[in-house]
Amino acid sequence: MSDNEYDEISQTESLHANESLCESESSQESICGKSFKYLPGWSTSNMNLHLADEHDLVEFQRENKNHTKALNSQKTIADMLHIASHKGIKKTKIHHAVVEWLIVNNFPLDTINGEGFRRFMLQIDSGFRRPSYKALKKEILFGNTNARNQIYELLKKSSEMVSLNTDLWMARNGTGYIGITAHWLSKEFELNEILLCLEPMPYSHTSQAIKEFLIQKVQDFNLQDKILCVITDNGSNMVAAIRDWDSVERLPCTAHILQLSVNHALKKTTNKFTEFENWLSFLTHPNKAKDLSENELVIAIESQPNTQSLDNQENQLESDPESIIKEIQTIIYNSLFEYWDRPSKICLLATLLDPRLKEMSFASDEIRNDTIRECREQLHQLTQPPTEEHTTSSNSTTLSFNNMFANVIFGTQISSSLDELDYYLNFRQTPVAFHNSDPLL
Repeated sequence: MSDNEYDEISQTESLHANESLCESESSQESICGKSFKYLPGWSTSNMNLHLADEHDLVEFQRENKNHTKALNSQKTIADMLHIASHKGIKKTKIHHAVVEWLIVNNFPLDTINGEGFRRFMLQIDSGFRRPSYKALKKEILFGNTNARNQIYELLKKSSEMVSLNTDLWMARNGTGYIGITAHWLSKEFELNEILLCLEPMPYSHTSQAIKEFLIQKVQDFNLQDKILCVITDNGSNMVAAIRDWDSVERLPCTAHILQLSVNHALKKTTNKFTEFENWLSFLTHPNKAKDLSENELVIAIESQPNTQSLDNQENQLESDPESIIKEIQTIIYNSLFEYWDRPSKICLLATLLDPRLKEMSFASDEIRNDTIRECREQLHQLTQPPTEEHTTSSNSTTLSFNNMFANVIFGTQISSSLDELDYYLNFRQTPVAFHNSDPLL
């Protein structure tokens, strides 16, 4: 690189360029000290010319004679200086950073093999070397094991009862994947959720295979005595898997139920939307509706394919969009009653214990009274004196938890758990909370 070429270097590039001093002896028997700027990947021709002309070094004279060869045949500065790759702690930290970058951005492992990534990293750190697939997998395995241990300890310390959310789907390549998320309420009334696993699941995806997979994951995290319910979609294999799981209740996924209801409504109104699409397509065509009169336009629209006859009152397109929206709302509303024809016990208890919804205005008096009765029975089981098998520490933990519950809800100490429930259900003593309030605060 000539001196003139150095002048054309951008200010930013010059700031990041390294500087090398010629340590060859000059004619005055002192160190030359000539300064050269360089970046990894730059040509070394300018250095070679200096060593050959100023210091008469034969090996560089020979190399200069072949300076017209292609650039990729010349030695780079990194080759000349033999910059060593990082070792030890520095190398480990770089590998950790690369793995974190790949995972956070959801990039495939092959991303680091791109030439652009290599050049970018060399500009940042000339000692960077791309980790191998083996090194990457080793780092990912180490991080996964460490994260699982942390999740295990967190669940052990902060969870009393746990609910699971699981789903199974097929990727585009035909591989089945299953994900499991845990949800629980800590003793400080803080909601927690964490992903337990997201793994491939071999075919076939029968209810028995799904149940065995779920039970194995529950055992891996020592949750076998803590599972309260499992939330799934309405797939027959998922429904059967939880139904056959002893002492575990299944709850249908609300989002999935809503989607099914919306799809049901849209199917019932497909003809009307098809007519809208046909009309819109005709009217926006640059050559069809441009020069037609009003009467010609009506005739042309009625002749469009897939439109319904105006004489057919049952399928006639409503002129008022609000009537179509109202029809869709009615279909969705009725569908929800079909899918949720009988609320589960857990949902009813959760509704009763939500200070915003404890009136249960949507339910009959019979359902509300049955829910209150069930709540009393479960509360009695939780607060009854422990048997001889229970230790003193577990007894004190239960009592402290109950006292804390009363303090959080009522701000005062209640004499007994049953009085506590009566106090809570009395609308004068404990008014219904606003709908935009947080029930856990």
